[in-house]
Amino acid sequence: MITINLCNAQKWFEGEAKYKFQISVKDVPVDKIEFEYNEYYKDGNVRTRIYNEYTGEYIIIFDNKKQTIYSEQSKEKSVKISNMKPIKVIEIDRNITELNGYKCIKVVTIKDDEGTEKTYTEWVDESYSITYKEGQIKEVPKGLVVKSTISANKSKLDISYTRELKSISKKEISDSEFKQ
Repeated sequence: MITINLCNAQKWFEGEAKYKFQISVKDVPVDKIEFEYNEYYKDGNVRTRIYNEYTGEYIIIFDNKKQTIYSEQSKEKSVKISNMKPIKVIEIDRNITELNGYKCIKVVTIKDDEGTEKTYTEWVDESYSITYKEGQIKEVPKGLVVKSTISANKSKLDISYTRELKSISKKEISDSEFKQ
């Protein structure tokens, strides 16, 4: 008798998510600045595209096989996940919260990003096989971010960002989307 271990055969979600992205300064939304925020998923890879007419396009690519993050804007174009500052987990609340039809857990983390400490509060639907936080959180290695708030205290300004899922679609994504 032959037994096949299907747990190791990861079937990744392939498709695109579109988000609403809002910046606030001292809890006041900056209404005039609109962002396009899209993520593309394939084979455990994640490509994030943020665009607005003032700052232009910002691309971040996580390569699941190489375990690297690539950013055109970074001094070091590609960084190994193992060389990055670790993400500090503050809380993982597994009590399911229904948010816009998605069943989410709440994850709160802190990360030092270029000298600025950022607190992330995210609602994650773990039913999606999408790499979450580059797989850096062992307790939550995968899931779709349905809502995220990020707060950063920089230069005495209380800046916060809110990202909320508008839509997600399962579709074929070209390998060229993940080329560095």
